[in-house]
Amino acid sequence: SISDPDAHSQGEASFKWRRIPHPEEAGRDATMAALTEAVDSAGGADKDLGLLIYRALTRRGADSLLPVVEQRPRSSLGLEGWVLCDLQRSADLGVFLEDCDLLIHAAAPFRGAPQGIVDVAIQMGIHYLDLCDEWLYLQNVLGRDSRAKEAGVGILSGLATFPGLSAILAAELVREWSAVKSFRLFYSPGDVVLSSHAFMGALCEMVGAPVTRREWQNSIEVRGWDEPELVRFAEPVGGVTVRNGNVPDLDLFPLEFGC
Repeated sequence: SISDPDAHSQGEASFKWRRIPHPEEAGRDATMAALTEAVDSAGGADKDLGLLIYRALTRRGADSLLPVVEQRPRSSLGLEGWVLCDLQRSADLGVFLEDCDLLIHAAAPFRGAPQGIVDVAIQMGIHYLDLCDEWLYLQNVLGRDSRAKEAGVGILSGLATFPGLSAILAAELVREWSAVKSFRLFYSPGDVVLSSHAFMGALCEMVGAPVTRREWQNSIEVRGWDEPELVRFAEPVGGVTVRNGNVPDLDLFPLEFGC
């Protein structure tokens, strides 16, 4: 595993960690190939967030669910009534969205993905939300906010662990504070839920990539995965080695909280 399994003590893992070559030693391509093979052998996309949302809505009695997928799903996934669609061709997507009330976009990765899906939703009067964790995509979606409001459509972007959950936690934490000077953000992926190809690919893309870190409203250029630091989380997580990473919070929090 990329992270040290000895540092992740959150109970029984959903699969046994496998050692893979580190990208600084073997190169990104070799690491990604090993990651893909490891994720596939552990169950592949069965833990995909879109699938979890589908199952959760089904359990709650939601009807008229239409899973839109880019690859034919295995029968073991239990998806019913699914349709195949190339999400790069937003016009094709519109064919399946007649009489749709809400579009949930969980087809990561969002880095470099087109925003045509959002435009189709606005044009057809369909409310939209996504699980985006990529700042540029989130910015582009929010840039359509005024047009969406004119159409009577609600759009919510970034409802992932970051910046969605992290921003909610931060807002609740500082609600009664007069001012915020800075945040230190640490993300520690657990070993209970299997990470997806998109998530692991996003982590690997950070290796050596430029990251802008803000300290006391000063911008500092650093490199992704550089400057390792041991952070002690509360039990049962314990000590975890963290490194520089690029997440939407780095841009969103200064705008939202003035820090």
